Amino acid sequence: MTNCKCKDDKCPELFKVQSNQEIDYEEAIDPIDLLQLPVLIKSKNTEVKLDSTVEIFTSIINRDRDNIGFASFSYEYILQRSTNGGNFTTLATMTPAQSLNVIPASGAGPSNYSGSLVTNLTWVDKPEIGCYIYRILIDKGPAQTFIIQAPADLSRMIRTRSLNASVFTHQT
Repeated sequence: MTNCKCKDDKCPELFKVQSNQEIDYEEAIDPIDLLQLPVLIKSKNTEVKLDSTVEIFTSIINRDRDNIGFASFSYEYILQRSTNGGNFTTLATMTPAQSLNVIPASGAGPSNYSGSLVTNLTWVDKPEIGCYIYRILIDKGPAQTFIIQAPADLSRMIRTRSLNASVFTHQT
């Protein structure tokens, strides 16, 4: 086992922000700025490991006892950085997707199905000394596809989300 000791300010620093306040994904204005995280870089030879996650909870209620309900969507998940109060630049994007198949309702009531899509994006950044703001967004814009078949009600909520930055300064 390796003996790990910190020297001066060379220990990793952790910056974090998280929320479980729900956002109605259907009603939100595009793009949705989910979280912002300020990070201060005080030394040269620094790397920042970013971990972000977002949970989108989807519920579909099929009211048709004769047809299969189907809902599918995708969106663009974006990680950005602002340097010293400047404009945001995109570091990484991904386009997650979710589909729910709902069998016909049995009996008198509707069929209710739900599921969560939990997206995780990890990135390593090598900034200079300065003040940075990292943020995660969801953009329903051109990347979004949405299909729903059969008489059904669909709701999507953004639930838990987090953005963490571990800052490592290397010995020179």
